[in-house]
Amino acid sequence: QKKDSETITYAKKVIDAGYVLDKEYRTLFLADNNLSKEVIFAVQSDGQVTRSWGNTTFLVQASIGGDSLKKKGIAKIYGVSGNGWAGLRTRKEFVTKFSDNDINGNGDKRAMFWKDVQNLEINTFPGDFKDGYGIQKFKNIKADGTPGSNLTHPDTDLPIFRLGEAYLTDAEAVLRGGAGGDRATALNYVNQLRKRAGAAELSDAQFTLDFILDERARELYWESFRRQDLIRFGKYTGGIYNWAWKGNGTNGIALSNNVKEGKSTSDHLKLYPIPSADLLANPNLRQNPGY
Repeated sequence: QKKDSETITYAKKVIDAGYVLDKEYRTLFLADNNLSKEVIFAVQSDGQVTRSWGNTTFLVQASIGGDSLKKKGIAKIYGVSGNGWAGLRTRKEFVTKFSDNDINGNGDKRAMFWKDVQNLEINTFPGDFKDGYGIQKFKNIKADGTPGSNLTHPDTDLPIFRLGEAYLTDAEAVLRGGAGGDRATALNYVNQLRKRAGAAELSDAQFTLDFILDERARELYWESFRRQDLIRFGKYTGGIYNWAWKGNGTNGIALSNNVKEGKSTSDHLKLYPIPSADLLANPNLRQNPGY
């Protein structure tokens, strides 16, 4: 509880620092998101002066592919030219964090999925890009609908920390019993995010740690929080929570014992291995257990 109390203390410092939620969720991930008053720190991206094949170039280009998208005009929808890289697919377990109503565009606006001729299930690994919905969260389009300055490398910055995440951090720490917070205030923080998204208001009875884990998935997907969230909630390894193809394959190459439903994994995977080059360069380092 001491750590949770400290979390509340520092989350409050962020919340009281003058940042403001963007009026629309979508604008946080567009080509002019450098104007956001919600983003605290971001990896900058500029199609003219900071070109990279990583950063948001990867997030935009690798989520695009498929014949149906070509017909609808990739540049108009995503602000990039070409046909995309057809690399990133979305597991069903994430899609179903939203209701059918949300997925059909009539509820939670954070459900930004490309479904046209895509299958919900990823039936093979590796497999067809048509398996798994596409994500439309990051785009090289400005809030006014015009494209970024470069049709290959987006101008879209990658948010690392933002006010919305601080709200959810405070709420989680309050639910874990940390001192210095207030349940009603924490619930209001969550409901501010849900109101912006067009989602139903959360009741006090629904305000649980399990809900917060799912809400972090809906609010923060593709912002590099999920792995650590699952570790913190005790669901990353083991078999309590399995997702499609969990624990299968090595270096992206499918094995003969692949299981679509996923399988239990060893706890040592909570830590990454230390590269052999680093171990050789520094004899004081010791490899993490299990590697």
